[in-house]
Amino acid sequence: MRSVNKFLKFFGLFFSPEFYHFIALNTYTGFHRYLFLKKIRKQFPGTIIPEDLIILNPSQIKIGKKTIISSGCSLVCNELPHPGSITVGDQVILGCHTSLFAGSGKIIIENNVDIGLNVVITTQSRSLKQNPISEPVNFAHEYGEIIIGEGTLVASNVTILSGSTLGKFCNIAAGAVVQGKYPDYTTLAGNPARPLPRIKFNHE
Repeated sequence: MRSVNKFLKFFGLFFSPEFYHFIALNTYTGFHRYLFLKKIRKQFPGTIIPEDLIILNPSQIKIGKKTIISSGCSLVCNELPHPGSITVGDQVILGCHTSLFAGSGKIIIENNVDIGLNVVITTQSRSLKQNPISEPVNFAHEYGEIIIGEGTLVASNVTILSGSTLGKFCNIAAGAVVQGKYPDYTTLAGNPARPLPRIKFNHE
């Protein structure tokens, strides 16, 4: 009796409207995603684009040659009337689950930057001029600019906040929270991030 009920339940699945709705929806979604990724890969030739990339307002995004975007990454810019922009240079590596949120601000990543896993780079901050308790709905966000200089290494689980500028060949230790302007060859660690003694390279 149980086997008969299982057969009827399985057989009835093929005649249920929900089954065909499920098939049609997933077919449409998959095809739409295929066309979207095809357009993105055409827009950024020579860039490795993962299947699960999240990208909003790609017209405001520029990506250089031989750049690698890993699985789970997201690149987000606001649209009109206050568009933001993201510029990624040549031979940049974005590690898995890294998020670039420009909002209405600007993110510039220069050539040969290596960014680790789970890194968050966001230009958004909440305005301190408004009280979120008395004005919980209409509080304002502010958007700034972030610049990461050529050859900089950003380790995993780093957060880079609005208004930050990193010079060339900086090193950001894992888990650091960065906000501020730092010159070339700076090494940063901690929360909040603090400069460490400069690394002396062997030039022999």
